[in-house]
Amino acid sequence: MRITWTFLLYTVFVIVTGCLLAPWLWAGVQWSVATGLTPDLEDTPYFRVLRRALMVAALIGFWPFIRALRLNRPADWGFGLEWRAGILPLEIGVIAGIVSLTLLVLALRWLGILAPEPHTWDVVAGRAADALVSAVVVALLEEIFFRGMVHSAWRRAGGPAAAIGVTAFIYAAVHFLQGEHSMGAVQWTSGFAALGGLATGWEPLDFLGAFLSLLGVGLFLGWLRERTGHIWYCIGLHAGWVWAIAVSRRVTEPADGPWGWVVSDYDEITGFPAAAWLVVMFVLTWWLARRYPNLIRKAPHDDVPAGC
Repeated sequence: MRITWTFLLYTVFVIVTGCLLAPWLWAGVQWSVATGLTPDLEDTPYFRVLRRALMVAALIGFWPFIRALRLNRPADWGFGLEWRAGILPLEIGVIAGIVSLTLLVLALRWLGILAPEPHTWDVVAGRAADALVSAVVVALLEEIFFRGMVHSAWRRAGGPAAAIGVTAFIYAAVHFLQGEHSMGAVQWTSGFAALGGLATGWEPLDFLGAFLSLLGVGLFLGWLRERTGHIWYCIGLHAGWVWAIAVSRRVTEPADGPWGWVVSDYDEITGFPAAAWLVVMFVLTWWLARRYPNLIRKAPHDDVPAGC
């Protein structure tokens, strides 16, 4: 119960603080555009600023949050394996992420769901280099927070199944915080007004395909975290997926055809085929873990006993 209330209070803090910060960040964006510092931000929608404000609020309350949950040890953050021993699973994860996503894209191309997009290889190389940094940052931050701290907290509250399931659901849900309708004049209450529209603008099948994909990602990575006791595989897989998606979006685009609905507009890769591919990946990984126990070693987890 204590963990549930801590999550609830942290969520309320992030929402209220983020909504109050958003108008100030919006004013800062408008000022930087007007002065010519960041002209490329001229068309930035208010919803994007609000999401950044919520992230800032989450960082402000981050340290009190982890202190309240007593997530003070490296193992609580998902680093139950020291970094020297974590290099190999990290590398395996990156390779597996890139290869698996590339195979998915090739299958979508073969099925005519994706089509080649005109490009030059220097542009693709530039995109690949830019995506490398964002892939590392996104994977590191999200895996520490979700598969690290959130997983550890819910494991203490309800055991492994709750940790994997609840964390995966939260992970999938927060990726749909975006809106498309226009805002009026920005006031100090605009953040609260816009919050209700953050999850709007999705077609039912589009939403379902993307949600199932992201939920599958969360469940698969949560199982890996539970199985191994660390997040090094998770970071590698996540980074590999993010990088491969960014590159593939530069060289492919959704094809016109009757099966275009199976791929979501979320990133033009996730959707029903991706969800099915994740099931195949899980079965294959589970089999490898059973067949070769030393490849994906099972952790005792005595550092985060369930139900305490």
